[in-house]
Amino acid sequence: MSPTTRTERWIQGSTHKMHLQSAGVNRVNSARVTKGKTKTAEKKRGSLWSLPIISTLFAQKADQKTEVDLDGDTVMKEELSETSSEDNDHTLVNDDMNEQLDFTDRFFDYNDPRVKEWSFDEVWMFNKLSRRVLEPLLSENWQWDFESYPDSLFTKHEKLVFINNLNTSITDATNELGALVQAGPRCRDALLLKQHPEPPLKKGIERYKKWSIRDGRLSRKPYIDLIAVATAKPGETVRSVRARVTDKLYSLGTAWRSKFRQPDCDEDDVQQAYTHEPPTLYGFIIKYSIVGIVSYDARMPNKPVRTLETLNFQLDGSDVWQALAISIVCVKARDKLMQLDQEGHIGEEIPDDSDPDA
Repeated sequence: MSPTTRTERWIQGSTHKMHLQSAGVNRVNSARVTKGKTKTAEKKRGSLWSLPIISTLFAQKADQKTEVDLDGDTVMKEELSETSSEDNDHTLVNDDMNEQLDFTDRFFDYNDPRVKEWSFDEVWMFNKLSRRVLEPLLSENWQWDFESYPDSLFTKHEKLVFINNLNTSITDATNELGALVQAGPRCRDALLLKQHPEPPLKKGIERYKKWSIRDGRLSRKPYIDLIAVATAKPGETVRSVRARVTDKLYSLGTAWRSKFRQPDCDEDDVQQAYTHEPPTLYGFIIKYSIVGIVSYDARMPNKPVRTLETLNFQLDGSDVWQALAISIVCVKARDKLMQLDQEGHIGEEIPDDSDPDA
């Protein structure tokens, strides 16, 4: 039996189970913006952002985790990281959804020994991805473009907005986010047509990543990337794809350490070896309908690549929340590069040779 056939059978058996675990779905349904719409219209557009994924984010315990077996004998969570299962255990997050949640903390135990070796940005990203369904991320100015999304996703307080546009128009930013949301339906269409599901996901991620760089006015600057993307080739295993994204992250980490390294200093001494702390890097691993989000602390060459989140785009009804996870990573990387640029670590803009006035 081929890996693709095994994967399809696994997803057919697990999707129904995950949809049955619908704790919190009714609560989110009540927050939909549905005025002036018929029930048919509500049902049609609701498939993009309804939340069967909520229970899998917060109500899973160690013996109840939903793991993605992509090749019959491999598990996504284990393949994406060489760290132990405890290292990436989602029980770090409190699973009580009935309590009032604080946007800035969300019951995350920062003193947990399992995150002791994580960088600050790794912990921050793990926490941000976990609570993305519970806090506002978008400006209320965007609500006209996403009227079917819940009110709780928008805020008038700019300090609470994370996914934003800085140097491009609102129309450009919302169009790019909307295109990223559509990666899920295109992935499922490919499966229905017996085509490879990875290309639509890769195209959606690469397009949004490119927009984030353009929005940060970094397109013509000699920056070192903070994000690596690896897409499975036909018949390629998760282990092989993970190895490729790990190699890319290690290469980027080496470049960042070389950029900031003090001459004649011991590389193991992080405080003395660098003029600036090397940043945390992120990676997207695309295999079948699954996107894995991983991180790498570039301060030390021997740090492991850790799994932060896995997104299953074959689940109809989770497209918005999957897209928001990808957007969070890209926006975080954009903000970090802009910070380094303002500090003078990126370099001058490269003139466009096609510009006659350059």
